[in-house]
Amino acid sequence: YKDKWSNTSTPYNEVFTLNWGGGSENGPNGVLNTATTANRYYTLQIQGLAYSNRSAVLMETDNAPVDFHGTSPITFASDVYPGQELEIDVKLASAKSSQEKVFVRYTTDGFGTSAMAEVIWDGNNIDGTATIPASVNTAGQTVTFYAYSTTVAATSGSNHDLITLKLSNDGGSNFSYTVKTSWETTTGATNWSNTSSWVAGTLPVTGQPVTIKHDVTLDVSDITVSDLTIDTGVTFNLGAQTLTISDGGSMTNNGTFTAGTGTVAFAGAATVTGTVSFNNVDISGGVNFGSSSTVNGELKLLAGGSVS
Repeated sequence: YKDKWSNTSTPYNEVFTLNWGGGSENGPNGVLNTATTANRYYTLQIQGLAYSNRSAVLMETDNAPVDFHGTSPITFASDVYPGQELEIDVKLASAKSSQEKVFVRYTTDGFGTSAMAEVIWDGNNIDGTATIPASVNTAGQTVTFYAYSTTVAATSGSNHDLITLKLSNDGGSNFSYTVKTSWETTTGATNWSNTSSWVAGTLPVTGQPVTIKHDVTLDVSDITVSDLTIDTGVTFNLGAQTLTISDGGSMTNNGTFTAGTGTVAFAGAATVTGTVSFNNVDISGGVNFGSSSTVNGELKLLAGGSVS
Protein backbone atom coordinates (compact mmCIF):
# COMPACT_ATOMS: atom_id res chain seq x y z
CA TYR A 1 0.00 0.00 0.00
CA LYS A 2 1.65 3.22 -1.13
CA ASP A 3 -1.14 5.76 -0.76
CA LYS A 4 -0.36 8.72 1.46
CA TRP A 5 -2.43 11.55 2.98
CA SER A 6 -0.78 14.48 4.72
CA ASN A 7 -1.04 18.09 5.81
CA THR A 8 2.07 20.22 6.35
CA SER A 9 0.25 22.59 8.74
CA THR A 10 -2.02 20.47 10.91
CA PRO A 11 -4.00 22.32 13.62
CA TYR A 12 -5.74 20.99 16.69
CA ASN A 13 -9.48 21.36 17.26
CA GLU A 14 -10.44 22.61 13.81
CA VAL A 15 -11.24 20.92 10.53
CA PHE A 16 -8.41 20.68 7.99
CA THR A 17 -7.72 18.90 4.69
CA LEU A 18 -5.62 15.77 4.38
CA ASN A 19 -4.13 15.93 0.90
CA TRP A 20 -3.85 12.70 -1.05
CA GLY A 21 -0.49 12.21 -2.69
CA GLY A 22 -1.90 10.24 -5.62
CA GLY A 23 -0.31 6.91 -4.72
CA SER A 24 3.31 5.67 -4.74
CA GLU A 25 3.94 7.42 -1.42
CA ASN A 26 3.79 10.83 -3.10
CA GLY A 27 3.46 14.03 -1.06
CA PRO A 28 5.21 15.56 1.93
CA ASN A 29 5.10 14.29 5.45
CA GLY A 30 2.41 15.65 7.74
CA VAL A 31 3.43 18.27 10.30
CA LEU A 32 1.63 19.36 13.47
CA ASN A 33 1.44 23.10 14.08
CA THR A 34 2.14 22.44 17.78
CA ALA A 35 3.86 19.44 19.31
CA THR A 36 1.74 16.99 21.27
CA THR A 37 1.66 17.22 25.07
CA ALA A 38 2.48 14.21 27.20
CA ASN A 39 -0.50 12.43 28.82
CA ARG A 40 -3.12 14.26 26.77
CA TYR A 41 -5.56 12.47 24.47
CA TYR A 42 -5.67 13.01 20.71
CA THR A 43 -8.64 11.92 18.61
CA LEU A 44 -8.06 11.89 14.84
CA GLN A 45 -11.16 11.56 12.68
CA ILE A 46 -11.18 11.41 8.88
CA GLN A 47 -14.27 11.74 6.72
CA GLY A 48 -14.89 8.90 4.31
CA LEU A 49 -12.70 6.35 2.57
CA ALA A 50 -11.59 7.35 -0.92
CA TYR A 51 -8.41 8.03 -2.87
CA SER A 52 -8.82 11.80 -2.79
CA ASN A 53 -8.35 14.72 -0.44
CA ARG A 54 -10.26 14.15 2.80
CA SER A 55 -11.56 16.43 5.55
CA ALA A 56 -10.20 15.61 8.99
CA VAL A 57 -9.99 16.89 12.54
CA LEU A 58 -7.50 16.28 15.36
CA MET A 59 -9.06 16.94 18.75
CA GLU A 60 -6.96 17.40 21.89
CA THR A 61 -8.30 16.80 25.40
CA ASP A 62 -6.73 16.57 28.84
CA ASN A 63 -8.40 13.21 29.45
CA ALA A 64 -10.32 10.61 27.47
CA PRO A 65 -13.50 12.16 25.97
CA VAL A 66 -16.39 11.80 28.41
CA ASP A 67 -19.55 9.85 27.62
CA PHE A 68 -23.04 11.20 28.20
CA HIS A 69 -24.80 9.88 31.29
CA GLY A 70 -26.00 6.32 30.83
CA THR A 71 -29.64 6.67 31.95
CA SER A 72 -30.53 10.39 31.93
CA PRO A 73 -28.29 12.22 29.47
CA ILE A 74 -31.02 14.60 28.24
CA THR A 75 -34.10 15.86 30.07
CA PHE A 76 -36.58 18.60 29.13
CA ALA A 77 -40.15 19.73 29.80
CA SER A 78 -42.85 17.63 28.16
CA ASP A 79 -45.11 20.64 27.54
CA VAL A 80 -43.82 23.61 25.58
CA TYR A 81 -46.10 26.56 24.79
CA PRO A 82 -45.93 29.00 21.87
CA GLY A 83 -43.29 31.65 22.34
CA GLN A 84 -41.60 29.89 25.28
CA GLU A 85 -37.89 29.16 25.32
CA LEU A 86 -37.00 25.60 26.30
CA GLU A 87 -34.14 24.63 28.58
CA ILE A 88 -32.49 21.30 27.77
CA ASP A 89 -30.74 19.69 30.75
CA VAL A 90 -27.62 17.77 29.76
CA LYS A 91 -25.77 15.33 32.03
CA LEU A 92 -22.41 13.68 31.46
CA ALA A 93 -21.11 10.45 32.98
CA SER A 94 -18.22 12.29 34.67
CA ALA A 95 -16.46 15.65 34.64
CA LYS A 96 -15.34 16.69 31.17
CA SER A 97 -11.98 18.10 30.10
CA SER A 98 -11.81 21.86 29.73
CA GLN A 99 -11.43 21.53 25.94
CA GLU A 100 -14.69 19.59 25.54
CA LYS A 101 -17.73 21.57 24.48
CA VAL A 102 -21.25 20.19 24.17
CA PHE A 103 -23.80 21.52 21.71
CA VAL A 104 -27.50 20.85 21.20
CA ARG A 105 -28.19 20.80 17.48
CA TYR A 106 -31.86 21.39 16.66
CA THR A 107 -34.02 21.60 13.56
CA THR A 108 -37.60 22.12 12.40
CA ASP A 109 -37.10 20.62 8.93
CA GLY A 110 -35.44 17.25 9.44
CA PHE A 111 -31.93 18.76 9.56
CA GLY A 112 -32.24 20.31 6.13
CA THR A 113 -31.22 23.32 8.17
CA SER A 114 -30.25 23.46 11.81
CA ALA A 115 -29.05 25.73 14.60
CA MET A 116 -26.83 25.27 17.63
CA ALA A 117 -27.20 25.93 21.35
CA GLU A 118 -24.05 25.50 23.43
CA VAL A 119 -24.38 23.91 26.86
CA ILE A 120 -23.55 26.15 29.82
CA TRP A 121 -22.06 24.12 32.67
CA ASP A 122 -22.48 24.09 36.41
CA GLY A 123 -19.29 24.17 38.43
CA ASN A 124 -18.97 20.38 38.36
CA ASN A 125 -18.61 20.18 34.55
CA ILE A 126 -21.10 17.32 34.60
CA ASP A 127 -24.49 19.06 34.56
CA GLY A 128 -25.42 21.86 32.19
CA THR A 129 -28.20 23.46 30.18
CA ALA A 130 -28.73 24.62 26.63
CA THR A 131 -31.62 26.83 25.57
CA ILE A 132 -33.72 26.53 22.43
CA PRO A 133 -34.95 30.10 21.86
CA ALA A 134 -38.57 31.19 22.06
CA SER A 135 -38.57 32.25 18.39
CA VAL A 136 -38.23 28.59 17.34
CA ASN A 137 -41.21 27.44 19.40
CA THR A 138 -44.15 28.55 17.30
CA ALA A 139 -47.61 27.05 17.72
CA GLY A 140 -47.75 23.42 16.58
CA GLN A 141 -44.08 23.31 15.58
CA THR A 142 -42.17 20.03 15.98
CA VAL A 143 -38.54 20.50 17.01
CA THR A 144 -36.01 17.67 16.76
CA PHE A 145 -32.60 17.74 18.44
CA TYR A 146 -29.62 15.81 19.71
CA ALA A 147 -26.47 16.65 21.66
CA TYR A 148 -22.83 16.02 20.87
CA SER A 149 -19.44 16.83 22.33
CA THR A 150 -16.48 18.23 20.44
CA THR A 151 -13.45 20.45 20.92
CA VAL A 152 -14.36 22.50 17.84
CA ALA A 153 -16.16 25.86 18.10
CA ALA A 154 -19.15 24.45 16.23
CA THR A 155 -21.61 26.55 14.23
CA SER A 156 -24.72 25.66 12.25
CA GLY A 157 -22.51 25.20 9.19
CA SER A 158 -20.02 22.83 10.82
CA ASN A 159 -19.35 19.30 9.61
CA HIS A 160 -21.17 17.91 12.64
CA ASP A 161 -20.58 14.20 12.05
CA LEU A 162 -16.87 14.70 11.52
CA ILE A 163 -16.26 16.77 14.66
CA THR A 164 -18.37 14.66 17.05
CA LEU A 165 -16.57 13.04 19.97
CA LYS A 166 -19.57 11.66 21.86
CA LEU A 167 -23.25 11.64 20.89
CA SER A 168 -26.61 11.51 22.66
CA ASN A 169 -29.47 11.08 20.19
CA ASP A 170 -32.03 8.89 21.96
CA GLY A 171 -30.70 5.67 20.50
CA GLY A 172 -30.68 7.02 16.95
CA SER A 173 -34.22 8.39 16.96
CA ASN A 174 -33.25 11.90 18.13
CA PHE A 175 -35.17 13.80 20.79
CA SER A 176 -38.22 15.83 19.82
CA TYR A 177 -41.19 17.78 21.11
CA THR A 178 -44.20 19.48 19.55
CA VAL A 179 -45.16 22.95 20.72
CA LYS A 180 -48.74 23.30 21.96
CA THR A 181 -51.10 25.00 19.52
CA SER A 182 -52.15 27.60 22.10
CA TRP A 183 -51.97 28.69 25.73
CA GLU A 184 -54.94 27.30 27.68
CA THR A 185 -56.72 28.13 30.91
CA THR A 186 -57.07 25.45 33.55
CA THR A 187 -59.63 24.32 36.12
CA GLY A 188 -60.12 26.95 38.82
CA ALA A 189 -59.10 29.82 36.55
CA THR A 190 -60.04 33.27 37.82
CA ASN A 191 -58.10 36.28 36.55
CA TRP A 192 -55.78 36.42 33.56
CA SER A 193 -52.93 37.68 35.79
CA ASN A 194 -53.01 34.60 38.04
CA THR A 195 -50.41 32.06 36.98
CA SER A 196 -52.68 29.38 38.46
CA SER A 197 -55.26 30.22 35.79
CA TRP A 198 -53.06 28.65 33.10
CA VAL A 199 -52.13 25.04 32.39
CA ALA A 200 -48.53 26.12 31.87
CA GLY A 201 -48.36 27.61 35.37
CA THR A 202 -47.12 30.88 33.92
CA LEU A 203 -48.72 33.74 31.98
CA PRO A 204 -49.04 33.51 28.20
CA VAL A 205 -46.24 35.02 26.16
CA THR A 206 -47.40 38.17 24.40
CA GLY A 207 -48.51 37.80 20.80
CA GLN A 208 -49.30 34.06 21.03
CA PRO A 209 -52.58 32.13 20.51
CA VAL A 210 -54.79 31.72 23.60
CA THR A 211 -57.74 29.38 24.19
CA ILE A 212 -60.20 30.17 26.99
CA LYS A 213 -61.46 26.83 28.33
CA HIS A 214 -62.68 28.10 31.73
CA ASP A 215 -64.33 31.29 32.96
CA VAL A 216 -61.68 33.99 33.21
CA THR A 217 -61.52 37.77 33.55
CA LEU A 218 -58.95 39.98 31.86
CA ASP A 219 -57.60 42.08 34.73
CA VAL A 220 -54.44 43.49 33.12
CA SER A 221 -54.27 46.14 30.42
CA ASP A 222 -52.79 46.02 26.94
CA ILE A 223 -52.67 42.26 26.41
CA THR A 224 -51.80 41.12 22.88
CA VAL A 225 -52.65 37.70 21.43
CA SER A 226 -52.34 36.34 17.91
CA ASP A 227 -55.61 34.43 18.16
CA LEU A 228 -58.28 34.24 20.85
CA THR A 229 -60.66 31.27 21.06
CA ILE A 230 -63.46 31.08 23.65
CA ASP A 231 -64.68 27.52 24.06
CA THR A 232 -68.28 26.39 24.38
CA GLY A 233 -69.86 26.87 27.79
CA VAL A 234 -67.31 29.32 29.21
CA THR A 235 -67.19 33.09 29.65
CA PHE A 236 -64.40 35.50 28.88
CA ASN A 237 -64.89 38.82 30.65
CA LEU A 238 -62.98 41.72 29.08
CA GLY A 239 -63.78 44.08 31.94
CA ALA A 240 -62.38 47.57 31.38
CA GLN A 241 -59.19 46.39 29.67
CA THR A 242 -57.81 46.53 26.13
CA LEU A 243 -57.17 43.29 24.26
CA THR A 244 -55.18 43.50 21.01
CA ILE A 245 -55.44 40.92 18.24
CA SER A 246 -52.24 40.79 16.16
CA ASP A 247 -52.17 41.42 12.42
CA GLY A 248 -53.36 38.27 10.66
CA GLY A 249 -55.06 37.01 13.81
CA SER A 250 -58.55 35.86 14.69
CA MET A 251 -61.19 35.95 17.39
CA THR A 252 -63.47 32.95 17.71
CA ASN A 253 -66.35 32.91 20.17
CA ASN A 254 -68.02 29.56 20.82
CA GLY A 255 -69.00 30.54 24.37
CA THR A 256 -69.74 33.91 25.96
CA PHE A 257 -67.79 37.11 25.42
CA THR A 258 -68.61 39.82 27.96
CA ALA A 259 -67.29 43.12 26.63
CA GLY A 260 -67.79 45.23 29.78
CA THR A 261 -66.36 48.71 29.15
CA GLY A 262 -63.27 47.34 27.45
CA THR A 263 -61.79 47.65 23.97
CA VAL A 264 -60.77 45.08 21.39
CA ALA A 265 -58.06 46.48 19.10
CA PHE A 266 -57.28 44.77 15.79
CA ALA A 267 -53.68 45.58 14.87
CA GLY A 268 -54.18 44.55 11.26
CA ALA A 269 -56.15 42.07 9.18
CA ALA A 270 -58.31 39.73 11.25
CA THR A 271 -61.35 37.47 11.23
CA VAL A 272 -64.14 37.29 13.80
CA THR A 273 -66.15 34.07 14.07
CA GLY A 274 -69.25 33.47 16.17
CA THR A 275 -71.61 35.87 17.89
CA VAL A 276 -69.65 38.70 19.50
CA SER A 277 -71.11 41.83 21.09
CA PHE A 278 -68.26 44.34 21.43
CA ASN A 279 -68.06 47.52 23.46
CA ASN A 280 -65.28 49.58 21.83
CA VAL A 281 -63.37 48.44 18.75
CA ASP A 282 -60.21 49.90 17.19
CA ILE A 283 -59.36 48.73 13.66
CA SER A 284 -55.99 49.13 11.91
CA GLY A 285 -56.51 46.61 9.10
CA GLY A 286 -59.17 44.78 7.16
CA VAL A 287 -61.40 42.97 9.66
CA ASN A 288 -64.08 40.49 8.63
CA PHE A 289 -66.67 40.53 11.40
CA GLY A 290 -68.93 37.92 9.82
CA SER A 291 -72.67 38.34 10.20
CA SER A 292 -73.09 38.02 13.98
CA SER A 293 -71.05 40.88 15.44
CA THR A 294 -72.28 44.12 16.98
CA VAL A 295 -70.47 47.16 18.36
CA ASN A 296 -72.28 48.88 21.20
CA GLY A 297 -69.64 51.48 22.03
CA GLU A 298 -67.16 53.35 19.83
CA LEU A 299 -65.85 52.03 16.51
CA LYS A 300 -62.56 53.61 15.41
CA LEU A 301 -61.27 53.10 11.88
CA LEU A 302 -57.60 53.95 12.18
CA ALA A 303 -55.08 54.22 9.35
CA GLY A 304 -55.49 51.18 7.11
CA GLY A 305 -58.67 50.06 8.85
CA SER A 306 -61.68 48.64 7.01
CA VAL A 307 -64.70 46.48 7.82
CA SER A 308 -66.31 43.61 5.96
